[in-house]
Amino acid sequence: MLSNIELARICEHSESNSELFKNVWDACFQNNIEETRFSKLIAMEAWLEAAMLMVPEDWWWRLEHCGGLCKGGKDFYIARLFNADGQQSFAIATTPQNAVCAASLRARFPNP
Repeated sequence: MLSNIELARICEHSESNSELFKNVWDACFQNNIEETRFSKLIAMEAWLEAAMLMVPEDWWWRLEHCGGLCKGGKDFYIARLFNADGQQSFAIATTPQNAVCAASLRARFPNP
């Protein structure tokens, strides 16, 4: 079984797929995925919409794109999450949806 931090790292370095997103959903919510709006979104491959469902309640988000100007000329996305208590979480990934997933995992399960 992967830890939540390991799962966040996989999000940052992988392409979007339904198995990865189901694993993130299970880590965040631990409930029956088949009865949710989330399962419909991943069936349609609406990855970013599905990822947004994982952002913790009462957190704000910001998504940034670095289009080939940074990190060796490659495109990447930065997801930043914030809450009213001053907590922050961020992730960098090759797709916006994976950055949101990884940042959501880190927000929900901060380092001990």
